[in-house]
Amino acid sequence: MVILIFYSVLVWLILLFSAYFLIITVPIHLALLAFPIKVLFSYSLLKTVRLIYSAPFHSWFNLGNIFNSVFSKIRKL
Repeated sequence: MVILIFYSVLVWLILLFSAYFLIITVPIHLALLAFPIKVLFSYSLLKTVRLIYSAPFHSWFNLGNIFNSVFSKIRKL
C-alpha cells in the first residue's frame, strides 16, 4: 500500500513537473525562435527595398525619399 502511494505521488510529481516545464519553457523557446525569423524577415525586406531603390525609375517618382523614410521607420522597430 505504501509503495502504491509512493508511486502514485511520484507519477503526479513527474506530470506536474512536465506540465510546468512545458508551460514555462515553450513560450521562451518560441520567443527565441521568433528572433531569428524577425531578423531574416527584416534582412529580406532590406534586400527588397534596396533592389527597388536601385531601380532606374526611382528618380522619376522620387521613390528614394519614400523608401528611405519607410526603411528608417522599419529600422526603429
